[in-house]
Amino acid sequence: MSNDFLNGKITPETAAILRSRGIDPSSLNEKNATNILSSLKPSDAEKINAILNDKQTLESILSSDRAKAVINQLFGGAK
Repeated sequence: MSNDFLNGKITPETAAILRSRGIDPSSLNEKNATNILSSLKPSDAEKINAILNDKQTLESILSSDRAKAVINQLFGGAK
């Protein structure tokens, strides 16, 4: 899995968005990510790891209309 995803390093802007939505940025950590992945079927966890480690694929997915709609729903249109 991508170290950037696991190490909890987020931009100040992202931290501000999370705080504005009542989410504590310090709650993002490797243990939480590992727990989430370990709760999935091994084949699904492998697929997610592959996507997280492939920057181009991850950017493509996050740029999709569907992902934008989910992000907008979760974060209220914050950019």
